[in-house]
Amino acid sequence: MTKHKKLLSIIALVLAFTMLAGCDLVDKIDSFLKGEQSESSSEAESSEEDESTESSEESSEPEPRDWPVTVEGVLITEQPQKVVVLSPSLCEIMSDMGFTSLIVGIGDYCNYPEQITAKPKCGTSIAPDVEAITELAPQYLFTSSNLPEEELKKLQQANIEVIVMTPAKRLSELEKLYKNIAIFAAGAETGAAAGEEYWGKCTELLNSAIEKAGKIEGVETMLYLRIADLTVATADTIEGELITKLGFTNAAEKYGGWTYPEEDVENLSPDAIIADAEITENELEKSDIYSGCGAVKQKMIVRTDMSCFERQGIRMFRQLLDVVTQFEQLQSGNTAE
Repeated sequence: MTKHKKLLSIIALVLAFTMLAGCDLVDKIDSFLKGEQSESSSEAESSEEDESTESSEESSEPEPRDWPVTVEGVLITEQPQKVVVLSPSLCEIMSDMGFTSLIVGIGDYCNYPEQITAKPKCGTSIAPDVEAITELAPQYLFTSSNLPEEELKKLQQANIEVIVMTPAKRLSELEKLYKNIAIFAAGAETGAAAGEEYWGKCTELLNSAIEKAGKIEGVETMLYLRIADLTVATADTIEGELITKLGFTNAAEKYGGWTYPEEDVENLSPDAIIADAEITENELEKSDIYSGCGAVKQKMIVRTDMSCFERQGIRMFRQLLDVVTQFEQLQSGNTAE
């Protein structure tokens, strides 16, 4: 009996121990499972965050890489803040592109756009006013031709970088000029895009002029007369190229340097003349050179402000479109008569 009781006691202890061990094991398993779920949840959240970050990075545009840039051999490490522009052409183009705020001083002949004329005058490329320029403390100076050596040295000693951008002689050079100005002012990527946009607006106007010119009949040769009698747009000028782009033959296409030779005037007989506004029709009618040509006889003469062409900004293309429109109107009037 006693042995039986002892046996029962041992069995009870074993059962109790097993139950206790089982509870602890269950707790451990439960804890383990919860940990696995927590880690799994964390991994899932982390994966979602990574995907969200990747998606955000893919959708956001990268910042443009604008600086440094090199323009006409000059390294520019950051966006310019203060520029003096002596060239009327460069001044106009910079203003057209929206960079007027960078200009702190201008050349004596910079007169367009009108709001730019309030800026301090700083001389010309031939005779720069070094004192006026240095007082403005610009980082850069823009000019379309080389400065005199003495003045150049003084500006360099004042830590003013001089950038020379010569006028374009071809349309391809003009496109490059626009882009260089924009890259100087706004950086490699942003500036290049601004330059392309500006050039795009100019080419739209040019294409409109070409389309209109195609409707003008009976005109084969055209002359761009800058100064009477023989200062004309020759083959090496952008004005001469524009005549060709319109679909006409430049009457001075055989020559260069803005000069038509006197010994060949007997062959100068344009069907149409673009004349400077200072040249009157009466002057051409009395001219020994032009009185007998088709342009004067048919009154196919358009007088225009040629400074727009010399400045080489978007105004040049607007003016070209206006000139072609006037020729179209003149021909319509001649036909009606």
